[in-house]
Amino acid sequence: MESAAAAHVCYVNRIPFLSVRTVTDTAEHKGIENFEQNCEKASEKAAEAVMGILEELKES
Repeated sequence: MESAAAAHVCYVNRIPFLSVRTVTDTAEHKGIENFEQNCEKASEKAAEAVMGILEELKES
């Protein structure tokens, strides 16, 4: 939901938009403890994805 507002603004203004998100908890494993435990790993995975996307765009 957090990226939906940004996506909508970009869509309305015809600006390309891409959101990369990762999951830090699940319905079964939820709560601040799980978020804190998984936040660093999720951030690293998101950064890897963004870097991969940027490399692909650079080569195009």
